[in-house]
Amino acid sequence: MHGLISKDEELKASSVYIGYLILKRLNKKKDNRITIFDLVEELKEHKVIHYRQILFALMFLHTCGVIDFVEPYIYKLHVESSQIVTYEQDQPTLF
Repeated sequence: MHGLISKDEELKASSVYIGYLILKRLNKKKDNRITIFDLVEELKEHKVIHYRQILFALMFLHTCGVIDFVEPYIYKLHVESSQIVTYEQDQPTLF
């Protein structure tokens, strides 16, 4: 099973760290969106040059429900951190 962070991998090459860089960039944008081309150019400043690292970071953020894709943009979704979803008898309940 593949972990989010490996002891054999440099921390700054992990999908979690690169996801952090992506969210940091999206937070600076007023409209919470960025094109993949602009994102790649900005990640090059942090020496992130391999498409695989970026792809895994984007998949990680999308799986967590933090970003979404609508051509040609990547959007940061508004997630309420104070809401906890629990499932009772297959019915989601919001607290």
